[in-house]
Amino acid sequence: ETTTVTADLLSQTQLPITIAGDSIDALQLYAETLFSRHKTVCIMNFAQLQKYSVVLGYHSALTSSLTNNRLVGWLEEFSKTIYATIVCVHDNAVYVAANGTVITTRPFNSTPVNTNHLVAACSVWAMQHPARTTEAIATALTQILILYSKTHH
Repeated sequence: ETTTVTADLLSQTQLPITIAGDSIDALQLYAETLFSRHKTVCIMNFAQLQKYSVVLGYHSALTSSLTNNRLVGWLEEFSKTIYATIVCVHDNAVYVAANGTVITTRPFNSTPVNTNHLVAACSVWAMQHPARTTEAIATALTQILILYSKTHH
C-alpha cells in the first residue's frame, strides 16, 4: 500500500524527492516513472542499479567486473537517458550521475559508507539547491568525507 501511494506521488507531483533503501527495491515496478522525474535523487547500491538498468531495458550491461573507468563511462551514458540523479555506492566509493556528468569519491578507507548519513546529507543539499543538484550532492559527499577522515583514523 505504501508503495502504491509513493508511486502515485511520483506521477502526480514534481516536488523534489529522494528515494533510498528498501524503497528503491519496492518501486522497481515504477522504474519508468521514477527515472523520468526531474528533482529526483535515487540513492542505491550497485545491485539495485543493475536491476533498474535491466527493468528499464538499458542496452549496455552493467556488470560487477567493470573497471572504475568503464563504470564511470556506463553511468555517463545511462544518465543521459533519464532525468533522475543517481547516487550509487559501489566498492566503498560513491558515484553521482546526472545528465551525462559523473562525480566519484575516493573509497572511504576501510570504513563502510554510512548509508543513513549519505541519504540525509544528499537529500538536504539537493533540496536546498534544486537547480544544481549534482553540485549540491558533491558538496554533501565532500562534507561526509571530511567527517569520515576526522572520525575514522
